[in-house]
Amino acid sequence: MNESFLDGAQQVVIIGTDCPELDERILGDAFKALQTHPVVFGPACDGGYYLVGLSAPCPAVFQNINWGSSEVLRQSLAAAPDALMLETLPDVDLPEDLPAAMIALGHDLGL
Repeated sequence: MNESFLDGAQQVVIIGTDCPELDERILGDAFKALQTHPVVFGPACDGGYYLVGLSAPCPAVFQNINWGSSEVLRQSLAAAPDALMLETLPDVDLPEDLPAAMIALGHDLGL
């Protein structure tokens, strides 16, 4: 994110690749939110997040985080209490998360 800001970006959004319900509408909402909020999060059901966006560098959002735990979002919010929250979505962290994600995307698992 810092490199993008150094290259002149005024808004930067990064996403996880494990959230199949993330779509262009949500990405658009994130960039729109960054026009009026310094930080935006897309919370995941497990206590993490599938998206984080910044309108300026904010390294504290990524420091002292217990990555991989259910505390990730809460700990990140401590550094950005004015963050805007997008809708909560499920992500895929474990093999047992995949069937629900596939069904949510409209795939028939044939079970």
